[in-house]
Amino acid sequence: IPLYFGGCKYVKEILNSESYINIVDFATIEEFVIYVINVYNNKELLNKYQTATIFKNNIIPECFKYGEINKFTKEIAENIK
Repeated sequence: IPLYFGGCKYVKEILNSESYINIVDFATIEEFVIYVINVYNNKELLNKYQTATIFKNNIIPECFKYGEINKFTKEIAENIK
């Protein structure tokens, strides 16, 4: 299960929240750790995360499709020069 640390609104818009655990969804690091331990000790909950689709509605956003990723990485490379 991916453990994510970030408040990026974009991530919540494209990723299925049932496929990862976001630390910013918890009030304290202790609550986060307790939840993660509980997930790993609860086979049904663990299975729910493991079988969830990564993207919302199981639709790959345009920005993750091959041509778009290629364009994005090319832009990054050009800006590094």
